[in-house]
Amino acid sequence: SFVLSHWVRDRGLFSFPDAIRRLTSNPAQFLGLNDRGSLEVGKRADINVIDAEHVAECQPEVVRDMPFEAPRFIQHGVGYHATLCNGAVILEKDELTGVRPGRVIRSGD
Repeated sequence: SFVLSHWVRDRGLFSFPDAIRRLTSNPAQFLGLNDRGSLEVGKRADINVIDAEHVAECQPEVVRDMPFEAPRFIQHGVGYHATLCNGAVILEKDELTGVRPGRVIRSGD
């Protein structure tokens, strides 16, 4: 959210397509995740539908939702109409849907 709101929209340092490439396909390629990072036939459908004019980060907060009430720092964002993971909607209108189609990626996967 910060990159898109601050460096793209407010400062104009990157174009929106360039920022998206830097946040998606470049890291996927660097990490060898060849089935992710761009919208192409045969790749995983991991998609964010973003409102470029309203994307922003929220105030950071500490939550205690870990075992033994251990604290965890989180920061949500707004301006995301939907997020899809493996083609399933996991976030819609800034709210989680409860669907969890993803999995942890480990070295060698």
